Amino acid sequence: MSVLSILLFIFCLTACGNKKEENALHLGVNAIITEIDATNQSITVKDYDIEDDILGSKCTIDCSKVPLIYCDYDTGDVESIDFKDLQPNDEIILSIRSSEIQRRKSMDSVSCEIEVEQIQLGTQRLSIDK
Repeated sequence: MSVLSILLFIFCLTACGNKKEENALHLGVNAIITEIDATNQSITVKDYDIEDDILGSKCTIDCSKVPLIYCDYDTGDVESIDFKDLQPNDEIILSIRSSEIQRRKSMDSVSCEIEVEQIQLGTQRLSIDK
């Protein structure tokens, strides 16, 4: 019986020890667009709230392959938008993997580049056609 208990204990340790760290997706990282580079389809952003200190004051995002969406807060309707719909001073909501946030926080520089999974235009100025 004690051999079985020891084997069960070792199995539990092994099973718990192999747990992979998840690369969680953070939805709702708020930012403000400070610059737009139409040629390279990239934007420069800063943290919406300086206390967040996730993006810093100058973080570049390549938007060429990132889904861009707009949600009408009054109706709840969501649609895809184009890069040209973005403007400086727009409020945006970023979906960022935890690994990217950790990579950004490990950087010493003021400016950075970060990869995002999705960008949502938070500024309510577009109309959604049905």
